[in-house]
Amino acid sequence: MVFYGISMGTFYPLIAVLVRKYSGASRISGGLGWAFVFQGAAYLLGQPIAGTQWLQVFATVKGTGQKAVDAWSDGTGENVVHDKSPLVEQWGLLGIKRL
Repeated sequence: MVFYGISMGTFYPLIAVLVRKYSGASRISGGLGWAFVFQGAAYLLGQPIAGTQWLQVFATVKGTGQKAVDAWSDGTGENVVHDKSPLVEQWGLLGIKRL
């Protein structure tokens, strides 16, 4: 997590510097707009192109009468009426304490 913070802390400011260098100071707003369009497309298309899939771990179901917070905190074997992946219960073994 520290590596991610350091790398993103140096990467994001670099975008504006590179856009100014290649598009010029007078066209920096348009250049930043296009940079963020391509960045968003890369985020959306990156995983499907790489062949990985998203894993849904929790989803609320409307009209159940159960609060989402209660369903999230209930352990295995409890009456959870929302869609909760069994993988959530194993996070404690991996040392994941907060989400």
